[in-house]
Amino acid sequence: MSCEFKETDIDLLAKKIIQIMENNELAKLSREMLVKKIVFARLNPIVEAVYKTLKLGNVIDIRYLCLAQLAHEVNKHGLEGAIAEVGVYRGSFAARMRSLFPGRKFYLFDTFEGFDQVQLDADHSNNYLADRWTISELQSMFTDTYVEIALKTIGDTSLCIVKKGFFPDSALDLDEKFVFVSLDADLYQPILDGLKFFYERLVPGGYIMVHDFGGASFKGSEAAVLKFCDEYRLGYVPLPDNTPSAVITKSRL
Repeated sequence: MSCEFKETDIDLLAKKIIQIMENNELAKLSREMLVKKIVFARLNPIVEAVYKTLKLGNVIDIRYLCLAQLAHEVNKHGLEGAIAEVGVYRGSFAARMRSLFPGRKFYLFDTFEGFDQVQLDADHSNNYLADRWTISELQSMFTDTYVEIALKTIGDTSLCIVKKGFFPDSALDLDEKFVFVSLDADLYQPILDGLKFFYERLVPGGYIMVHDFGGASFKGSEAAVLKFCDEYRLGYVPLPDNTPSAVITKSRL
């Protein structure tokens, strides 16, 4: 005797499973509902401890999970230094960084006005940008923010230092060591400049996470990582998050 499930039955079953998990807290799981599929990913104890901070609705990005794991490594080894993000936008990722790296200076680099036109034109000329966007659409991207929005999202701003302007000009007066840096500037030149600037100031055992590595939207990010790693003879770890990222670390030796 065969038993056939309709798609509606599968949906109801999935909802029931999720309801049981949430009500009884049997396990902290990352979950995504896909067309005709259900994906459950178990979390290790380190990430589970900060699950509520990381999760976004019913979905949790793998990048957040990796951020938690890297923060744990930095804190476990007692590394001393600040954290930074280049490409803050409205502060969503920065808020998670702030919660996972408490008590550290946090440098926030962003124009808070969108892309630099010269850098945008360069990426367009090198075919680093997705064809689905027009120049005018790209020019208006990430302009719907300002410093106060980002700081409100971050919440705890007691050790936050805003560096508004075009990177790396906005960092020329900086004399600091870093344990973790997020580079999410999308375009080739600021990513390459960020890698060179922060790697020299990264403490041994520290990490740089680069967003948009291997994605179809901003190919300049991957090109910058590959050029940097080739020049410095370094390896990188690609992450399977929604908009792929890569992580570079500095040897303790």
